[in-house]
Order: sequence, then C-alpha cells, then structure tokens
Amino acid sequence: MSDDAEFDEYLMTVVETALQKPREERAEYLRLACAGNDELYKEAQERVMWEERMAGFLADPLINTEPINTEPVRDESATTTIVPKASATSRRIWLAAPVALAVLLIGWRLFLAPGGAPVRLAILPFIATRIQQHSVKAIAIDVERRLTSSRRNFEILTPLEPNQQFQSVDEASQFGATHVLQVEMEQEHARGILREVMGGKVIFNVDKNYGEHFDLADDIVAGISRAFSLQVLPGVSRVAYNDYLNGLALLRKDNSMALRAFIRAMELDKSAIDPKFGAAEAEWMRYVGGDGRDALDRAAVYLNNGKALQPDCVALLILSGLYQVEYGNYERAIKELEQAVRIDPANRDAWQTLVMAQLALGKPDAAVASSRAALDTNPESYWPYLLREGLFERQQKPGEAVRVRQDLRTKLPRIPSDATLKSRYKDQ
Repeated sequence: MSDDAEFDEYLMTVVETALQKPREERAEYLRLACAGNDELYKEAQERVMWEERMAGFLADPLINTEPINTEPVRDESATTTIVPKASATSRRIWLAAPVALAVLLIGWRLFLAPGGAPVRLAILPFIATRIQQHSVKAIAIDVERRLTSSRRNFEILTPLEPNQQFQSVDEASQFGATHVLQVEMEQEHARGILREVMGGKVIFNVDKNYGEHFDLADDIVAGISRAFSLQVLPGVSRVAYNDYLNGLALLRKDNSMALRAFIRAMELDKSAIDPKFGAAEAEWMRYVGGDGRDALDRAAVYLNNGKALQPDCVALLILSGLYQVEYGNYERAIKELEQAVRIDPANRDAWQTLVMAQLALGKPDAAVASSRAALDTNPESYWPYLLREGLFERQQKPGEAVRVRQDLRTKLPRIPSDATLKSRYKDQ
C-alpha cells in the first residue's frame, strides 16, 4: 500500500467481504486477498476474529448498493455508499473515510496486483476419453474464467466459440501465445502440463487420479496462479461445483436448463459470484434468443447480486455494459466498460464492447481512440489489430484498415492467412 489511507480502505473491504463468507472459508479468503502482505493479513485476521467473538457486531450491512437502472431513458451512474457504523482511536481508523467500494477494489487491482512480463496463455481444448466431453469442456471454461482479470499483463487466449479454439501449440504460437496449457483426462485420471511456447520449458504439471472435477480445476488454477503470481479469488465451493459445471456445459445449448443449474449452485453457495454471473449470462442469452424484456430484467437482478459482492468483477461489468446499451443508457454503459478496461487492460471482450457502445452513442472518434488504446496496451496481441481494422472498415476507411493489417503482419509475421483470421474473428 502506498499510504495509510489506502491501507485503511482496503482493510475495511477485506474484513467486510470476509464476514459475508461462511466461517470455514474466511481464512482462505484472507490469505488470498492479502496477497503476501503480512501486516494487512494480521490486522484483517484480528478484526475478523473480533467480529466473530462479538457475534455479529457488524450484522447490519455496511454497503447499500443502488440497483441497476432499468429505465430506458436514464443514464445516471450507480452509486455505492459506505455507512460508518463505529469509530476507533487506533492509528488506523478503518471506517474514517467513506469511499465507494468499487474504487477500493479497483485500487487493490492497481496497487497490489503484480505486473511482471506479459503472459498470453492459450488453453488448448481438454482431451478426454471415457468421460463426458461436455463436463471436460466446462472445466476448461471454469479455469479460464477464474484466471481472467487476475493480473495486469495477463491474457487468456481461449475464445469459447469452437472455430476460434487453438488446436496445437504451433497454432497458438502463431497468435502470440507465450505459454500453453494442455490437459488430458481418462476416467478419473488427469495429466496436465503448463509450458512455455518458446523452448518448451515445463512450468508445472499434474498427473494423478481425481475423484472430483473440483479438485482438478483447483489444482490447475493454483499451479498457474503460483507460476505467474496471480491474484485469484476463491471460486465456487465444492458442494456447488457440479451444478455450476452443468450450467457452464449447458450454456449456449439449453439456456433454460443452464439457468436452473446456476440457480441450484447459487442456493448451495450463496457467497460465490460465478453462478450469479452464469445466471445473468443465461438470461441475457434467453433475451437475445427472443424471450423478451422480462429475461433482460431478470439478468439485471443477478448482475446486481453479483456486483454487490464484487463491484470490480470485469465479467459483470462487461455484461452490465451490454445491458445498459440495450436499454439505451449509453453513457452509463461506457462508464462501466471504461472501468472494466482499467481493471483488465488485456481483456478483449471489454475493449470490443466499449468500442461498440461508443459507436452506438454516436462517438466514432472516441471509438477510434479506444481501439488505439487497446493496441497500445496490448502491442504483442493480435486482436487489437483486428478490432481496429474492423472499426475502420465499418467507417468506410479502407486505406486505414489496410495499414492496420500491414502493421499486424509486421508485428506478428507468423499470423495465419487473412482468410483464417476472417473466419476466426468475423465478429470483429
């Protein structure tokens, strides 16, 4: 932390979040949230233990979050108010300065989250024999989502669409991957290896029997987190994990069934954010599929529930931005999407959705500036070039589009043919 104020603000956030979790999960959360800061960990642990002994001194919620605006003509920003409940005379008066919770958590990302050399991790499709393929794919999606936005300069190159997945190390390297994860499963046995693309150096591996998918996913996430000093918050608990996996497996196939699975997972693990995002995503897809505004409004409820737990969750901010665009709240959408790209500058979906929202608001110059910022922030990644090229094509500036493609070929000479790029990323 750079000064006492930042320390106090983040300490307050960590303690409040820990107290919302089941008692048995608090110690693990504190360890991850404090990220090796012994002083922060000690003070947070002492405060949590004190509150447990006091049997709910802070039982009344400290945080009142305004619901997402569902009026199509409004574009006011949501506000988060922290209400002081008590005073203290120690050096760190942890409730002294009311601050928006979103600002606190963004500050944590900026000040605590490690940087380091850029990493572009490609997760190759999991190979499975004598096991349900949809469950295996769901594990890969869970791993991807838990690692995304876990550190600046860390990018996951694993689009969900089948035609966009990398099938080999060589193919991943053509798109700028620095590391690859490969996993093979046969019944209960799993072998996984994380290696560098250049030179093939092995970073970590797993090779053992797993009675539950939960343990395999946890081992993979833990291994990658240690390798790259990632700040990964706890995922779905063991008791809710199979329902959550079923939701991921059914998403895009049967969104109604996926929604039911996510709701069961939420009932079993009320503190997990991932099932709430999954339910919001399922409702959004139902809306896109023609289920009407009711599905969109239900998505907003799940978004609100998730953002109350983690206001800086990039996935929620992106989906919330889409929601606001759909209701015509473009200014508010842009604010949320700008927040998302500040937290995770390597997030392709965040930049792409921001550019789309700026175009919808009638701000083409801002969209061009955002595409330039995405490229400047991620110069070794291929997707910012495609985003910028597609934007110029939409604006009928073929000369600019050609120059962007030429820059891409210069920067990443091994990039596949134009036809392959078009088929892979035609949405950009």
